[in-house]
Amino acid sequence: MKPEYLYSIATDLGLQFDSEARIMYGEREGFLLVIEGTETKNVFNISFSAKQGSEGDLIEEGKFLWDDLKTQSKAINAISFNDYLTTIVVKGGMTKGKAVETLWTAIQDIVDFLLNHQFVQVNAATGEEEPIGLYQIGEAVYLIDDETFRAYQAEVQDTVEAYEAREENFLLGIVGAVIGVLIGGAVALLVARLGYVSVLAGAALGFCTIKGYEFLGKKLTKKGVVVSAILMVLTVFLVNQLDFTLAFMSEVDLPFDMSWTIVNEATFQGKVPDNYFLELGKLAVFTLGGAWISVKLALDGQKNRAIARKIA
Repeated sequence: MKPEYLYSIATDLGLQFDSEARIMYGEREGFLLVIEGTETKNVFNISFSAKQGSEGDLIEEGKFLWDDLKTQSKAINAISFNDYLTTIVVKGGMTKGKAVETLWTAIQDIVDFLLNHQFVQVNAATGEEEPIGLYQIGEAVYLIDDETFRAYQAEVQDTVEAYEAREENFLLGIVGAVIGVLIGGAVALLVARLGYVSVLAGAALGFCTIKGYEFLGKKLTKKGVVVSAILMVLTVFLVNQLDFTLAFMSEVDLPFDMSWTIVNEATFQGKVPDNYFLELGKLAVFTLGGAWISVKLALDGQKNRAIARKIA
């Protein structure tokens, strides 16, 4: 979901919005709530860190209470736990207005439940009842205290420094990218032989190529991204040629090598079927579009690796 859309929902709910982490957050009756969008539009997760009473047990041991909340609330779809962190999936809405209404109901139901059952806010990492804040570390957000954050921050710094200290092996990186592009290209060819073009096939191509370079090259740099991008563009053309070759083989009953030669000679002489460039264009748009998604995720991962900051 777009940041502008999330900001609008946060405003309607009287919450804060952090554009970098793309989360809504705010305090209700002493509990810090974090709301994140999911891959499905208008479906959100609400997270908070609590346990039952200052001397209470882990919330996992009182799951029957949460089952009652899920049953009684018309806004809650599912509840999951990670130590002291509880995440509640809120039912979706067809429109923004309905989503806001459902979120508002879910927030009220959750806060009432926490108060009625004497839950207290705790550090999500330690379970200690103490003042906590909202922090972003990498791509994840945490409900922890300053001391825990500083420990995490030191780990992040060590990880970033260790990665930056690696010496890139450009030649091995190219080998890894070639291996990756062959795997991803095989997926794209299989999809093409089934008569489809797919963004997911392109995403697989991009992921395999980028990860192949990084795995053998030990480090992903702009140079590695450029090499990977060139290989992916060439692979799209190669996949299209192989697809036409295999189709030609089935029509004329010739061996692969002869069919491959005929198709390529016809291509470079401009004697191609009317739909050749249309199919190539569709393959390029969808496959390279999907590949760019994987490349962008890899680049964002590089940038986000170093993030360690306090949000609230």
